[in-house]
Amino acid sequence: MTRTLVMLALLVVSPALCAAQAVPPASGAPRPLPAPSPLPAPAASPVPSAVPVAPVGPTAVPQPPQAPWPPDVTRPVPVAPFDVDLAPLTDLDVNLTLELDRMQADLAGLTSGLDDQVRLSLESARAQASAGLAQQMSTVRAQVDAARRQAFDLRLRSDAYNGGLDALQQRQYERAITAFDRVVADKGPRADAALYWKAFSEFKLARTDAALSTIAQLQKEHAQSRYVSDAKVLEAEVRKQTGQRLDPAQLDDDEIKLLAIQGLQRSEQAVPLLEAVLNGANSLNVKRRALYVLALGPDARAREILLGYAGGAGSPDLQLEAVRLLVSRRDAQTTGAVLRDLYEATSDSTVRRTIIDAYRVRQREGAANTSPLATTATQDLIAMYQRETDAELRRHIVSVMMDNGAVDQVMTMLRGERDPQARTRMIHTLNVRNNPRATQALVSLYGSVNDVPTREAIVSTLAGQQNADALISLAKTESNVQLKTRIVRHLSEMAPRSKAAADYLMEVIR
Repeated sequence: MTRTLVMLALLVVSPALCAAQAVPPASGAPRPLPAPSPLPAPAASPVPSAVPVAPVGPTAVPQPPQAPWPPDVTRPVPVAPFDVDLAPLTDLDVNLTLELDRMQADLAGLTSGLDDQVRLSLESARAQASAGLAQQMSTVRAQVDAARRQAFDLRLRSDAYNGGLDALQQRQYERAITAFDRVVADKGPRADAALYWKAFSEFKLARTDAALSTIAQLQKEHAQSRYVSDAKVLEAEVRKQTGQRLDPAQLDDDEIKLLAIQGLQRSEQAVPLLEAVLNGANSLNVKRRALYVLALGPDARAREILLGYAGGAGSPDLQLEAVRLLVSRRDAQTTGAVLRDLYEATSDSTVRRTIIDAYRVRQREGAANTSPLATTATQDLIAMYQRETDAELRRHIVSVMMDNGAVDQVMTMLRGERDPQARTRMIHTLNVRNNPRATQALVSLYGSVNDVPTREAIVSTLAGQQNADALISLAKTESNVQLKTRIVRHLSEMAPRSKAAADYLMEVIR
């Protein structure tokens, strides 16, 4: 601004200086011109007109002419004083200052408006992201609540059924009937079993009419149930006692039967007698003990009977017990082929889960285990996983494989899984296993997939493992605002216990 004013002042002053230098001296008498000379004189420089002076009186005597006096070019010519009006310059400076202030104000307004737009855009984006996250969380929460309610209902039904069996084992038949009635009223998957054991409890209380009515209900409502065949045996036993006055205490002979079965463990006649116990109208506890004794013996017929019940020859309760006894045997006869056949022969999820657990038990015997089942466990489990359609069973297979140390195979299955939901469930199965190789594989998988649910599952799994280092590596490369926000939120929860998480949060703040 100052330089501009100086240049403007010079532009105004320069013409005035030039005009002043052209003005002749204002005072002093004019010098007389020289006398004419016969020689031609050089052309004289133009002389400016003289300033008018007062008239000279008549008495003045003219002086003789003086010789020409050349002007002194070395002496500066006096300049008449002048006065420059700087008011216009001052006004110009003021106007320029005001204009500059106005422009700065306009620029500040534009900047403020731009900041407001950016802020509004960011707030809008944040609001949309929050709304989307809230909607997703609401959906997930609803699914979790539904699953929790379903699990709670199943647990109540299972608890009621198991409570009835416990009461039956303790010969508390009235309490058993009450528990089984609750299971039947719920119309759950164990309703057929509850009807059978209710009829058995009524039979033990000598309530023959009630027992026959319950058996008829079972045959009518669950005609395809595997308990129907056992119910026919029970019906025959009940009809034998019809019309007789029976003392319920006389029928409570389970302890006697159990003692007799225990004594038959090493008898050659044990197998046919135990088979008769299994086919008769006996309590579940007695039949379980008969299966147990069969599993202890080396007899080929005993093993055949056990395999038959494991394959579903009896009730689901006895099938589950037979499978448990079969997989607990420590011999080379229980091979992977046997378990695979049993697995394919049943659709009961509890039985299948027990068979899957058999591979975990065998593999945990140690690395030196060279039994056929131990050496083929991983391949058998992979084959089961590929054919299985139940989500929970597939998840259980992955869990057993991780316990067996088959990390590489699980990661290969994970990368090849095309179903996003199945892939997400598989990732969540790794939540409680802080295996370095699995962690490295998950981080690598995170960079190779683009779908958000899979990435969210990986983030949740690493957060469940409290693996701050892995989460930090994901946050540094993540460009999705929603995912990065979730990662930073998990790290903020870890910060009080993790220095790495706290240091990264400080970097984010800076």
